[in-house]
Amino acid sequence: MLGAVVGCGAIAPRHLTAWADLADVRIVAVCDANRERAEALGAAFGIDRVFCSMSDLLAAEGGRLDFVDITTPPGTRRPLIEQALEGGLHVLSQKPLAETLGEAREILALAQGYGTTAAVNEIWKWLPGYRKAYDLIASGELGRIEYVRFSSTGNFLESWRTNPDYFGLFERLKPLGDLVLFEYGVHVLDLFRALFGEPIAVRASTAKFHPATAGEDAAWARLEFPEFCADITLDWCDGSGADFDVLTADHLAIRTAAGRLVVSAGNKVTWQRGEHAEAWHFDPDPRAAGFRESQRDFLANIGAGTAPASALADNLSTMELLFTCYRSAAAQEKIRL
Repeated sequence: MLGAVVGCGAIAPRHLTAWADLADVRIVAVCDANRERAEALGAAFGIDRVFCSMSDLLAAEGGRLDFVDITTPPGTRRPLIEQALEGGLHVLSQKPLAETLGEAREILALAQGYGTTAAVNEIWKWLPGYRKAYDLIASGELGRIEYVRFSSTGNFLESWRTNPDYFGLFERLKPLGDLVLFEYGVHVLDLFRALFGEPIAVRASTAKFHPATAGEDAAWARLEFPEFCADITLDWCDGSGADFDVLTADHLAIRTAAGRLVVSAGNKVTWQRGEHAEAWHFDPDPRAAGFRESQRDFLANIGAGTAPASALADNLSTMELLFTCYRSAAAQEKIRL
């Protein structure tokens, strides 16, 4: 299959590296409104077809492309997705799909009018530690789940603000009205849906501590499932030491009738049953595996004519849960789903 990457910002190299790791696919063009940035990214990955608009890309390459991978900011994606679908192409979009739930629904309704595959590159459920957790839950080995706790906390915003290598990230995040839930919580909510199914109620709370950001930098959510509760704590401004990678702070604990499963940093898994413990260690860069397997799933389902794990219809359920968390926090009440 032949594809193009649209959007050559900070996340695009992750996508391109994953495509390069997969068989039977080749990225033949890159596109970005900033030509210098597009040329630099193309040169880094040996891609010489460079464009500054989706229209120019489709006019020149649409006849041989199978798909586009859109990595531009959420507020720009709807017209790009529409152009690609009108061109008969499959579409993979970076997360979150859209800035608002209404726009996400519009994109899904739009995509349903075409006979092509459209999905979101939501990678957390593909991180190797969480895939192992998924397999253990699905096997029944863990037994009945009784309680789940997830946390990711650190002084990330201040670390990014004061480090020149991360200042661009801080500047991008600073004006966002929806911050930690929108940027990171969406990963966790999608992961929980993959691991545990659909919650029946949610109670959330948010707070803002960093003086330079517009949106919330801390969030707490309790998801109620039919047989257990799951608590989520996210805090990007906890006043601790210098932290740069939020994933290294990920900690998921699943207490069951048989023992406790712990996943740390997306790549370390421990299953404790009384005095007995088993441990698994995976790729030290779990994001690389996450992108690769998410994109592999997208390609495989194009070939099979089936829905990817993060097809737009499924991802819309994640977006609905995300914005329900915001509604719950604003109303300061539990919302039944």
